[in-house]
Amino acid sequence: SDEGDSSDEGGSSAGEAPVEGKRKKKGKSVARKSKRRKVASSGHSCSGWLRYLCPCLLGGQALDSGQAERLPEPVDHLAQAGAEDRVSPVAADTRQAATQVAAAETTTPELEAARAEIDSLRQREAQAASACLTLQASLREAQSALVGLETAETRAAERSVESEQRVEQLSGELVTAKEELSRAREEHARAEAKTTATGDALASTEKQLAGAVEQHAKEQASSASLCAAALAAQSEAEAASQLAEAASHRHCE
Repeated sequence: SDEGDSSDEGGSSAGEAPVEGKRKKKGKSVARKSKRRKVASSGHSCSGWLRYLCPCLLGGQALDSGQAERLPEPVDHLAQAGAEDRVSPVAADTRQAATQVAAAETTTPELEAARAEIDSLRQREAQAASACLTLQASLREAQSALVGLETAETRAAERSVESEQRVEQLSGELVTAKEELSRAREEHARAEAKTTATGDALASTEKQLAGAVEQHAKEQASSASLCAAALAAQSEAEAASQLAEAASHRHCE
């Protein structure tokens, strides 16, 4: 590029243009020189251009910095085409890119190594894609299992609510049963008290009945003795009457 600039300056000095035109041409040359320095500093040098051109040559895969540095520097044809460079900087850049492409095509071992690495990367990418598909399938299965767990959790929550309602209902029934049991115990206690009172009354009645039976037996015994005495007195009276009749018959005779 420096030679091109010097040839540009030489061509401009060799011409018959006025001094003002020479100054303009010299200014353009300086601008191109600064532009090239700027491009070189920004990474778009020969190796930098190959980093951008190799993706087109190698199926969309860019070379790394080490592979780009191993590529040989291309021949700078811009120094030989100074006049055209002054006419069209875009055409100069195009020729530079073509030169770099030609230089890249001559580095067959590096390209083969790059292609092999690209194939390896593609295989890794395919493996990663397969693993990604597997992970996606596992994720879908996990999501399905999660949906099932959420459904089971919902059902369990519903059953828990139903169980709580049933427990509340049974608790109410238990309270009612306890109240009924308390009332039954009270009634049983009252019945036992009545039974005790009835038993006491029955015992007293039995005692009274036994006394009455005993009194009746005594009265019966007394009546029997009185009857026997009456019968004896009647027998004696009958005997006395018979004796009196016999005496009266005798007296009459």
